[in-house]
Parts: sequence; C-alpha cells; structure tokens
Amino acid sequence: MKTTIIHRCKGLLAMLLLAGLVLASALALQSFPQRVEAAAGWHRDSAPAGLPSDCDGLAGVWGTSSSDVYTVTCCGVLVHYAGSGWVSQGRIPMDSPDGVEPYISDIWGTSSDLFVLGGVNWHEHSIFRRSGGRWTQENIDNHDGSYSALWGSSSRDVFAVGGCDIGIINHYDGSSWDQDLEPTESTIYLSDVWGSSGSNVFAVGCGESYDPDTYDYSYYSAILHFDGTSWGAMTRAEGTSLSAIWGSSATSVFAVGGDGAILRYNGTSWSPMSSGTASDLYAVWGSSGSNVFAVGANGAIVHYNGTSWSAMSSGSSSSLYGVWGSGSQVFAVGANGTILHYGTTSSPPAAGNQAPGAPANLSPANGATGVVPTPVLQASAFSDPDGDSHTASSWQVRSAGGSYSNPVWQGTSAGPATGITVPAGELKHLKKYYWRVRYQDGHGLWSAYSAETSFTTADFVYADRPVNISPAGGATGVSLTPVLQASAYYHREGYPHIACSWQVRSASGSYDNPVWESGLSSRPATSITVPAGELRGSARYYWRVGYQDSRGLWSAYSKETSFTTAYVPGDTDHGSDGSQTTPVITPDETTDSTPEVAPDGTHAAPVVATGAAVSVTQGSAQLVGELQSLGGAGSVAVSFVWGTRPGGPYTNATMAVTRNTAGAFQADLTGLAPGTVFYYQARAAGNSTVYGAEKSFTTASSAGATVPAAAPAGG
Repeated sequence: MKTTIIHRCKGLLAMLLLAGLVLASALALQSFPQRVEAAAGWHRDSAPAGLPSDCDGLAGVWGTSSSDVYTVTCCGVLVHYAGSGWVSQGRIPMDSPDGVEPYISDIWGTSSDLFVLGGVNWHEHSIFRRSGGRWTQENIDNHDGSYSALWGSSSRDVFAVGGCDIGIINHYDGSSWDQDLEPTESTIYLSDVWGSSGSNVFAVGCGESYDPDTYDYSYYSAILHFDGTSWGAMTRAEGTSLSAIWGSSATSVFAVGGDGAILRYNGTSWSPMSSGTASDLYAVWGSSGSNVFAVGANGAIVHYNGTSWSAMSSGSSSSLYGVWGSGSQVFAVGANGTILHYGTTSSPPAAGNQAPGAPANLSPANGATGVVPTPVLQASAFSDPDGDSHTASSWQVRSAGGSYSNPVWQGTSAGPATGITVPAGELKHLKKYYWRVRYQDGHGLWSAYSAETSFTTADFVYADRPVNISPAGGATGVSLTPVLQASAYYHREGYPHIACSWQVRSASGSYDNPVWESGLSSRPATSITVPAGELRGSARYYWRVGYQDSRGLWSAYSKETSFTTAYVPGDTDHGSDGSQTTPVITPDETTDSTPEVAPDGTHAAPVVATGAAVSVTQGSAQLVGELQSLGGAGSVAVSFVWGTRPGGPYTNATMAVTRNTAGAFQADLTGLAPGTVFYYQARAAGNSTVYGAEKSFTTASSAGATVPAAAPAGG
C-alpha cells in the first residue's frame, strides 16, 4: 500500500486511476448482454454501443434523478441514462492539439449545467461546461499539478481540487475561476471535494513530509475545511491516504481511501471506522447517513447501514471509480466500460423477447435544403412485435465527411418521443448532414438504426429587423428625454439578444454624425431613455435601433421614424445642428430616408414581403413573395421556407432564385398532404438574410377542391 500512497502524494493518483481506465479499456469486454444479474442486488448495465475500444473506462457518475444520469469516459465521451439503457452522446468538444488524446477525471452538475473536469495533458486542465445544450471550455491554472475532482453548491459556486508538489483548489463564482488555495507547509495532493453548503466545504487527499536528517518520507491523510472565508487544515492520520468524501449533512461526513480506510466526521471530530474490506476505496456516496456506498479496486463495494459497514458482491472484478444514486437507485462505474446498477426496478428481457422495429426518418425530408441549424428531427411511430412500451430514443447526426463513431451531435430522449430538436450551436450553416435514430423498449432492447437521410442547413439567419414603436412616427410635443421603445427581439434560430445600438439624428443631419447614440450597449433592452441635455426643444429628430445576437451578428437597423420635441420657454428656435426648427409634421412616416444599414456598418438586409398562397389544391400550392429592395447587394437570392409548425422551425425550403431587380417571385409546392395547414415565409439573402411575415394556407381535404388564398399567420 505504501507505493500507492507515495504515488498519490506525488500527485499521481489521478494518473494511476486514469491509466487503469485506459489499460482496462484496452482489455474491455466487446459486448454485454442488456443486463447481467449479479449477487446482492447489483446488476451490470450494458455499455452503450460505439464507445472507442481504447478509452471506454468511466471516470465518474452524476445525475439529477434515477432517469437522468451521466457518466464520462477517460477520453471525453459523454454517456447518458434516461431510465432504461445507456446511450453515448459523443465526445465533448475540446480545443486540444492534434494527436493529443484528452483525458477526463470527474463529472458533476446541477439541473441547468453539466461540468466535466479534464485536460489535454497532465499539466493543462480545463473545465468543460454544458449549459443550454452548448459546451464551453475554460482553462484553469494548475501550477504544474493535476485536478482530480469538482463539486459545487450551485452552478455559480463550484470548487475544483488537485495537486502535485502543492495542493490546489480553484473556485468558480459564475463568471470566472480563481485559485483559492496553495498550501506551502508540505507536499499535498487533494483527490476529492464535497460540502454541505458553499460555506462548509471539505477537501481530502494525502500529504507527504520529508525528514532531511533521516532522508525519509512520511505520509498522512489530508483533510482541509472551508468555512466560507478561508481554508484550514483539520485532522491528519499518519500512513493513511484519502481518495473521496461525501456527507449527508454537516454532522455526518464520510471520507474513504487506501486499504479500505474510512473516517467519519460528526460535526466536531473525525474518527476511523471499520470498513469490512482491505481494498482501496475510490468513491463514496449515500442517500442518507444510514445508507452509504463506497466503491473501489477490483470491484470492491461496501455498504453502511447506519450501524456498521459490510462488503457487498458486485459481480465484477473491474475497479470502480465513481458512485452516485437517487432514491433507491445506485450507479457505480469504472474500468472496462463497467456500469453497475443497484435497486433497479426494470427486469431483464423475457426469453424470446424481440427488439422494436427500426424507425424511419420522416423530417427533414431526404435531401432537404435551407434547413435551420436547429432542426426538428422527426421519425416514424414506435412499433414493437411484443407490444412493449417505448422508453427511449437515441439520435445521431454526422457531417458529410464524418462518421457515427464521432458524431457532430448525439442526443437521447426519454419516454415515447419520436422527435427531437437539435440544440442551437451544434450544427453549422450551409453544411450537409446525415442523421439516424433508434428506439428502445421497456426491457432495454434497442431497435436497429433507421436508414440515414440527409439535409443541408440554411445560410446565416439574423435577428429580425426591429420596428420603432414609440414615440409614434411624426409625434409632436415629445419630452426632451424621451423613452425610445422598439419591438420585441426575435431570432428564428433562438440565439439570445445581447446588445443593441440606438441612434438619433437631427432633421438635416445624418447617422454618421448623430445628435445622440447609445454606443454598442451591452444591455439587451428594447427601450432606452435619451439622457438630458442631448435634445433641444421644438426640434425634429429621427431615430433607429439595431439588435445584436449572441454570435455578434447584427440585425438591420429599424426603419427610422421622427418626432418633434416640446416647446421649452427660453430655448432657442433652432435645433442643436443650427437648423430652423419649425418642422412640417407627417403624421405617419412609412418610408426610409436612409439606406438600410446594420450597426456594424454593413449595408445589411434586403426587404422582402410574403404574399398570399394561390392555386391551393389537395396536394399543391403556389407561394408568392415580393422582393421590395435589394438593400446594398448587387443581387439577392429569393426563396421560401415552409413547414407544418407555426412560427417554425421550418423543415423545408424552395430552390433559391437569384434576382438583380426588385419584384414579385413565386414557387410551386407539390406532394402536400391533404387537409393540412402549412406555414411559410418569403426569404431574401443578400448582404444579410431576412424573412417576410409568416403566412399560412390549408390544402383541400378532397380532390378537385380549392381553398381561399392565404392570410397572415400571426404577423
């Protein structure tokens, strides 16, 4: 055991564990039955298909419920359990040098965010965070050590620990990572962290002391405590190393480690416990202070019932590196793709039970173009020869030159879902993709994958051009500190609003030299108050606003409108630009007096309008649009996007036609389902891409019938 302690105290525990994962992965079982019964209530769940054979060791496990559990391989493949069967969700996107294999050491999360700890080598660590379906990577300083574990009280209060020659603790406050601790009293390695709250946090590991007189090293357990302000050392036990910590409360905390060592904290002091095993223990978790599980080397599992610890038979000889549970369900993961499940309520398939039938891809239609990068993937209904229920679906999307072993995006939907929306940020614009899906029944059996089909995503989509609301066009008697109010922000692909740009010009001035402008405001507001001192009384002004999305792309500026400020006694009869301020007021201004320009200086969008559909029959219709302006482009590509969901996302697009002049354009739709409502928008792609208002039509329910022309569908 001393060799293991030395390695831990040199910061190599994570290396040893992960090396074990990699080595065990090379010897991994090539296939598992869907569920193998083991003794004492533990079962082996089948590892998902498609894990890389050289890195299917699992480094940690965490979840929000017994039907929403995550584990991750040592090389960064995320695996998910949705209540029945584990499904690979593909590799976590990592910014790593070519040829450098990343590694992962821990996983933890909240209901809204998932954090994965790892790096591209032993001295460059990163936190990979998934929020809103999108991954981000943040590099953190490790002072030539390695991080091993993370835990938080919330997604804005997260701790990461590790070490080598020094112990290191990094803290995340919701915006950035800052190093909290750098002990100097001795060499220390921290292997795990847990707290009952953000102001009562424990970190455990082992320390190393060197006696220069005897040239000897001594080793001890290291336990540190954070009280909300600072970290301090707690008790130490000579000759013992600690690997993991968990508690049910501030007065019932368990730490486990080498040779089956277990210590318990009662809120005042730490005391050793008899574990019932001599195996190294690597992880601990419980549902309460009287129902605690610890796992470790060679499949070791011990259980605490509130009185004593006793060994359990796992039915596995693979080392286990993580344990987590919810209610009566407990999951343990480790080498060889091993996933053990305790307390499961589902049963193995009955003899002769058959897998569900393979689904068929329905939408987007095979070969569809102009598909939004957040498409709804829709497949056929679930069918099972034994009448079993539909419990999960596994979706995969690959690039045109890629493979399903490393998909662009992968997702799992729990329950009887036959459709799923690909999250924003996963697919790129103007790219071709292929996709497939498979279904799982109530016994955990998976169907074959559907035959893949393809689609091509659309060009960049910008936020809708805002509309000036208040002051109304041509308004008079307006305050010298008016509130400018524009329409709500809207982006068809769901990218959030992060900034805006407001400009006010005089009647004879220009936006190149505005009377007042907000600058590129970081406030995603749809209204703003013009500050005092910027406007003069009895003067006419024009204003406009543009919106920016989270990718940094700007909408076109709104169509400018004017207002005239109120008379102010004692003020001059001239505007701030020196012009005479006796304006001629137009009650309703509906035309632009300046070119359509985006806040970043580009001549942005053309102008397009959606017309009413004509010649609508049982299976066909003609869509009509009008290109009203080319904007600043020499030519504009016009087309229509359409589908059966109001407001989109639209899963179909007509062929684009290039226009050099403004005017009407049409497109014919055929093969439509009878008696169905279809929604559509005209689309124009020039210096930027814009859409007309959404409209709809309903196909006839019987052959030979026609229906009235379409009307706007909510704008």
